[in-house]
Amino acid sequence: MINATCISIEALFNKYGNNLPSGNYIEVSYGEDMCYYDLRDKHGNLVCMDGEECKMAYAGSGLYKLTNKEGEIDTTFFLTIEEVKQATFSN
Repeated sequence: MINATCISIEALFNKYGNNLPSGNYIEVSYGEDMCYYDLRDKHGNLVCMDGEECKMAYAGSGLYKLTNKEGEIDTTFFLTIEEVKQATFSN
């Protein structure tokens, strides 16, 4: 089953810091009034920005496959079950 959900990169950062168990990492940029949270894969590619909607499906072995079509290019990345629980408001 494929679900669409917004991903909170900030919530992942608040729990795990910059380095996620899945091997992805979070880059934080500081503006005048706020912070920006970007999720990058282990190769450094930007895969999701805070609040973007992704399609999500269970991929097996404790991982979810997420597809983001809201950026400049379509991206696919994986998060662990625990990361998905932290980053989404409904599973």
